[in-house]
Amino acid sequence: MPDGSLVVVTLRFRTSYYGKISAKFEDQSSPFFPVPEIGPNVYQALFGVVHSHKPQAAMVKIVGDDVEGSLPFEIVDGGYPAETLKVDNSRVNPPKKVMKRILREIKEVNEVYAIFTPERYWKGSFKLPIDSKITSVFGTKRIYNGKLKNFHGGLDLKAPEGTPIHATGAGTVVLAKNLYYSGNTVIIDHGFGLLTMYFHMSKFKVKKGDAVEAGDLLGLSGKTGRVTGPHLHWQVIINKIKVNPADLLEVAK
Repeated sequence: MPDGSLVVVTLRFRTSYYGKISAKFEDQSSPFFPVPEIGPNVYQALFGVVHSHKPQAAMVKIVGDDVEGSLPFEIVDGGYPAETLKVDNSRVNPPKKVMKRILREIKEVNEVYAIFTPERYWKGSFKLPIDSKITSVFGTKRIYNGKLKNFHGGLDLKAPEGTPIHATGAGTVVLAKNLYYSGNTVIIDHGFGLLTMYFHMSKFKVKKGDAVEAGDLLGLSGKTGRVTGPHLHWQVIINKIKVNPADLLEVAK
């Protein structure tokens, strides 16, 4: 399992299970939820392995009412490459006058990351927000204007300005606003600590508090925020951890 992975734990019971049960990994405790579209008495839990986690043997503990067990797995180096980008210098070394805004936005987004809704809004599998070519994969080391700043926390998808962006699964819009680095940004809460994020839009078609279904229009692609050109950055959060969005496409299969 590479660092940065979204991990899905699936349990199948012979009969219906009515107790509480969760998967525990390091400091995460992820409750299991029923997934009837896979089959009767099937339950899943989601957790994330942080990017740059040390390669090592690891263990998921299964803890519940009259249920106990463990699942070993191996964390391996994701082998993520580096990429060099040239952007407006103000997006790498922001002027002092915008630092208050940036810090305020970081606090706001961290509060959104901490949302945990004990309800599953989505059904079935997730889909890409646009049917387009991936231009930058998850996990790459980002070198902006010659300076290593961070790792790429999502997938970049080719999207000429004005391309319709769709919800990858059902949920509630918990943020829809312009942010300094990610531009016009939408965040959807899908329940059980799972969030999807859509960056750099030119226009919003939803607002905070809206309920959305898979495929609903969220906005139009653009080049707002820290970008080299128009595209969509799609990001996935589980239990406050950024994970590879490509893994989300395998959930509920």
